[in-house]
Amino acid sequence: MRKSEIMKKEIFILGDSISIHYTPYLRKYLGTGWEIVRKGDIPAPEIPGEIDRENGSDSGTVLLYLQAVIQNITQETILLNAGLHDIKRFPTPVDVCMISLEQYCSNLQQSLDIIRSAGKNTIWVTVTPIDEENHAIHEKAFFRLERDVERYNRASMDLIRRNQIPWIDLGAFTRRIGLPLYCDHAHFNEDVRAIQAAYIAGALEHLANPAMN
Repeated sequence: MRKSEIMKKEIFILGDSISIHYTPYLRKYLGTGWEIVRKGDIPAPEIPGEIDRENGSDSGTVLLYLQAVIQNITQETILLNAGLHDIKRFPTPVDVCMISLEQYCSNLQQSLDIIRSAGKNTIWVTVTPIDEENHAIHEKAFFRLERDVERYNRASMDLIRRNQIPWIDLGAFTRRIGLPLYCDHAHFNEDVRAIQAAYIAGALEHLANPAMN
């Protein structure tokens, strides 16, 4: 087999704006041996609740998206993330989360079932942390609480383990980065995005080549 005929590894990214921001770096670090496609790169109808064509948005929108387009996703593995939009509280921080924890878990389980039924694999990515004081300074329309990040991550990880799905703990990793993190209420500066992508790239290479590790 000629070098040019070696099959690329493939992954489809379905996640929120955090994933949008690290995707360019991930493409750079994984190089030409990988084909990286994400939401917004393939044709899809307008999905109720989506923020834009690239953003996976909340878990309910992710579920609707998968129901609509799973047959059009040719990649065998989906890098999946949802949660930051589910935990929005508005108009005050004592109001309930936009998507309840129970509904979040239901949406996630249904999404995993759709992916599995299509003969594809899932890799889960945990929700990234929130600095509540910083968030409140930069965002006035809604609130996010770190305790909700922790609750939703714990619940999703219980579900992911029960389904025997591999995961990348981007949330815990991001907390360990010894740099200023945020460029606004929840998004990370360019240095942090690059570091996150490097971490994910290493994890993906490890998962794709278990015999070499």
